[in-house]
Amino acid sequence: GRAEEGARILAQLEDRDSPDHPDVVAKRKEIQVSLAQESAGGPFRYRELLQGGRLGNFRQICLCVGVNVMQQFTGANMINYLAPVVYQNTMGLSRNLSLLLGGFTAVTYMFASFIPLWTVDRYGRRFLLMTSATGLSVCFILASILLSIGTKSAAYGATAMVFIFQIFLGIGYLPIVSPTIAYLDSVRHPY
Repeated sequence: GRAEEGARILAQLEDRDSPDHPDVVAKRKEIQVSLAQESAGGPFRYRELLQGGRLGNFRQICLCVGVNVMQQFTGANMINYLAPVVYQNTMGLSRNLSLLLGGFTAVTYMFASFIPLWTVDRYGRRFLLMTSATGLSVCFILASILLSIGTKSAAYGATAMVFIFQIFLGIGYLPIVSPTIAYLDSVRHPY
């Protein structure tokens, strides 16, 4: 039943014609070994979440919480909620232009958040998160430098950095739901 369906899905993800392709068979064996390791200790018990153990449950929980805490440090909430105010007061743009840019900022993020749908399986969560973190940092540094100059053209450059910031935010931190992915299979699907 489900094993054959899983093999067909793996073949599609690996861009292979047949579930019997060696790459698909290897990936299927990896998944089976992982499931066997997770279920080797018997049924899941909640105290396993606070113990390191051979599966590193506590480490996985800390990693998931850490990713969500780091997301709060990106400054995304300030930009997403206060974009028109930031554009008007900090960058010196007109009220109408600030309101328009605030809307475009949200639309830019919305479109950028679709990028992981096609890239997370190919490149992995770690690569996307690291790329996102690097891009967010560079955008904030460049926006700070441009705003310190204080000219109108520098404000437009800082505005461009905010839009690029939204693209990098859409690539990494928010659309990738790390806690549910790291959740143990033995907890999600008790067999």
